[in-house]
Amino acid sequence: MLRLIVAGLCLLQLILLAAGQSRCSSVRSRQEIRQLSSQQRIDLYNAVKQLNSGPRPTEWDRLSNTHIRFNHGIHEHPVFLPWHRHFLVDLERKLRRINPNIVLPYWDSSLDADNPAGSVIFSASNSWLGGQGTCVRDGAFANFTTYYTDNGPREHCMYRRFDQGSSISPFYRPSINRRIIQEQTTYNGFREALEFGPHGVVHNGIGGDMMDMCAPNDLLFYLHHAFMDKLWNDWQRTRDNLRKYDMAGTSNPRAVSLRDRLPTYNIAVSATLDIRTDYCYDYAPSPQGAASKTTPHPQVQYMSEEYIARMGYDKDAVRRIESYLHRMVDDDN
Repeated sequence: MLRLIVAGLCLLQLILLAAGQSRCSSVRSRQEIRQLSSQQRIDLYNAVKQLNSGPRPTEWDRLSNTHIRFNHGIHEHPVFLPWHRHFLVDLERKLRRINPNIVLPYWDSSLDADNPAGSVIFSASNSWLGGQGTCVRDGAFANFTTYYTDNGPREHCMYRRFDQGSSISPFYRPSINRRIIQEQTTYNGFREALEFGPHGVVHNGIGGDMMDMCAPNDLLFYLHHAFMDKLWNDWQRTRDNLRKYDMAGTSNPRAVSLRDRLPTYNIAVSATLDIRTDYCYDYAPSPQGAASKTTPHPQVQYMSEEYIARMGYDKDAVRRIESYLHRMVDDDN
């Protein structure tokens, strides 16, 4: 029986690969944002600003509102990773209509794990994304206004509120991400570890809009979720790609299926699982960062109860995953 299942998965993979080859004339490479030139970053920022121009709600606003409207159907749910993968592609396609040279980058936050607020990402230069404040006043998105909040339309300045005042609580280092990929042998186990771990601590730490369902007001949301997508793709490629079509879990309480449709987009989950053939992109390897085992891994804070409540997460499930990840941190030391 196991041989038949493996053979079936391999056949499905070949069929999808053949179909994908006819769709993709080339495969775009998503790079870590620090690998882009200053001009490439500025081109990205300019396209985002153009998407956010014109009468409210803008196209940028409508993306944020989509995330707000379907919040509890796309979080703490097996569809979390497929839905956000397609959501990123939706943005990228809109940006490429403005500038065909744009490829959405990712932000490997694990490279900044020990001192996130000290990352060049938060630099005040027009080549980077600025710092924090009830209205971000520096960087490429100084005084950037958006339209939606979790409580409805209200034009406001994009804001960030670091969880430690002038600093951000530590993130998980690359070694922890690697262990999640190695140790989690089922899709739902991997999804939970990622969503309640490396995904959640970044949202919780940056705060402000990033702590709400209106997080897509901030470009950082997309760069962060592109990294989550990369980690999922890394997990999918283990075990000779047999995990590529692994998607399991339950939904109130029905078992999910590859035939399930994504909220909003009404496409099958099965059409989101191969980034090279379904969407014509891949990920460049992340650069080496400062985070290493030469110093102890900093203690990662538990996510705040405020953030857990805003996300509608099951607190016990979150704390269970955090305890598992904290044991990894202890092992790392």
